[in-house]
Amino acid sequence: MICRQIPVIKIRTSGAFLRDPLYNMLQLRKVKVSAKMKYVLSPEEIKEKSVDELNEILRDLFSFDYFREQKENNIRVTEPFRADGLNRVLYKCPHCLSEGKMIGKGTKLSCGGCGKTWEMTETGTLQAKDGKNIFTHIPDWYAWEREQVRKEIEAGTYILDIPVRIGMMVDSKSIYFVGDGRLVHNAEGFRLTGCGGKLDYQQSPVASYSLYSDYYWYEIGDMICIGDASALYYCFPKKGGDIAAKTRLAAEELYKINR
Repeated sequence: MICRQIPVIKIRTSGAFLRDPLYNMLQLRKVKVSAKMKYVLSPEEIKEKSVDELNEILRDLFSFDYFREQKENNIRVTEPFRADGLNRVLYKCPHCLSEGKMIGKGTKLSCGGCGKTWEMTETGTLQAKDGKNIFTHIPDWYAWEREQVRKEIEAGTYILDIPVRIGMMVDSKSIYFVGDGRLVHNAEGFRLTGCGGKLDYQQSPVASYSLYSDYYWYEIGDMICIGDASALYYCFPKKGGDIAAKTRLAAEELYKINR
């Protein structure tokens, strides 16, 4: 349902992501943060437009590329830890195709499988140490990872099956840790079991068009959240591993396929 009596206003921050990207272990960088407000649509303009036209406008409003803006505006991140945790996002090596072996530390991103190493420059690009660049723009690498996940789904080989620590949100007061379990994600969607057999929750691939997954969530660890109106389940991998980004990509691609 669309409310056509209220104007649409966009407020967007600039610099917040570069100052504190979640993958970077909450280490703050010296980057200026600002915000701009834009009056997008008046109630009269909203009434004149179709749902498809409104969706197209909103889609454009939420399309941005912080890394491209950083390079174009020559915003320099000089901290020596700028690549720390980058493996959380760039979890798959485009050289040897191994997963879970990427290491982001200091200013470098390297693969523990084949040894290929990239330097993260002060303007946010990647430069291969051997001079043979595959991706220099981080979002291009991420888009390639999405394509790889899509191929796994179409081939019927995609699966996530990990032991997790489970936190539940059933009210607005707190997250309650209730025990351990197992989280499985495949073509059928999510299934979370655990707590001595007391928990068995399943979620369809079309339950949501995206997935709430996060890095170093409230300094606890990487997290995947599923659930419904009665309860949200916060799943923390017990063995670590860079699974938050891939699972989000898989959830989005499964939604597209099933819709």
